[in-house]
Amino acid sequence: RIWYDPADGQMDAGRQFIPVRITSVGPGNKALPLRVAFTTTDTNENAFVWMSSPGREMAGRDFDAMFSRKNIHDSYPDISDGTWKRITLGQVAPDMTKDECRLALGMPKTINRIPDQAGLREYWLYDGGKYLFFVDGLLRGSSQNFR
Repeated sequence: RIWYDPADGQMDAGRQFIPVRITSVGPGNKALPLRVAFTTTDTNENAFVWMSSPGREMAGRDFDAMFSRKNIHDSYPDISDGTWKRITLGQVAPDMTKDECRLALGMPKTINRIPDQAGLREYWLYDGGKYLFFVDGLLRGSSQNFR
């Protein structure tokens, strides 16, 4: 979800799991030697990402980790269009499942499971103090206001 604005080169909060058209591949920098520019197919927004080249040590920043040739939503047919929209924006909402939250925010750094009278409570802890908590597999709270 880390995109860069081609106009000023500043980092932007991008979306994820959306169709894009790659418009160019050019030189990057020492750490991430490729600059891949693209246009979103739904809004014609222009952006670029820095990527590693194949076999480099920057795991998760290569083409296969950042782009897919198939529509990821097709792999999750039970996720409603409204929830999918939240996922593409990196947002969560009450009653989302753990899978939906993982798609929206990524894997947490730590997971704590605590049984109580309401059921199994599970806390997902992320860097920066962000957390989610689930009761019986559904999102019930967050360190941030729900959008």
